[in-house]
Amino acid sequence: MNKGRLLLAGVLAGLAVFVWGMLSHMVFGLGEAAVKSLPNEAVVLPALNQNVKAPGFYLYPGGMEAMQNAPKDQQEALTKQWEETYKTQPHGVLILTPPNGAGFSFPKLLVNELLSNIAGGLIAAWLLSLALGSLPSFGGRVLFVTLLGVFAVLAIDTSYWNWYGFPTKYLLASLADNALGSALAGVVLAWWFKAKA
Repeated sequence: MNKGRLLLAGVLAGLAVFVWGMLSHMVFGLGEAAVKSLPNEAVVLPALNQNVKAPGFYLYPGGMEAMQNAPKDQQEALTKQWEETYKTQPHGVLILTPPNGAGFSFPKLLVNELLSNIAGGLIAAWLLSLALGSLPSFGGRVLFVTLLGVFAVLAIDTSYWNWYGFPTKYLLASLADNALGSALAGVVLAWWFKAKA
């Protein structure tokens, strides 16, 4: 298959994932399955605004760097202190962007999503083109692309669930969302490769 057709296949697969993403969020609610509003925002947001000045991915309780960089004779005590805090205080992650005067730009976010979906579709099309000799059936091609999406969830979202305490509901929703989106891209690519064989 020539490069132009391969690129078009990837774009079509990416568009399929993009359309699925709209459906999964707006119709089926998979994208927000585990998302909750922050309780008592009137108190919490000003405290965050006052105390967290830089955008970032924050892990709490903190202190890991201090434990690792402390002299050997202090590491055990610091580790015990951190473990006690972990047991008795909230723990998790905070992804924060301080106020910067910019408003919420839905069109910009939508374009970013579309471009990332097309990039993923191009990768899936390229990988499928490499594996075509081993995947003579339509179903085998769909399964191949579907498993690419499942792999991504197992490699990334499962780590978030395991290490950072992301809710199980989030993990399961992400698995369903990505598996179904990848399966739809797989149908598009399997049809395209079959039609152009």
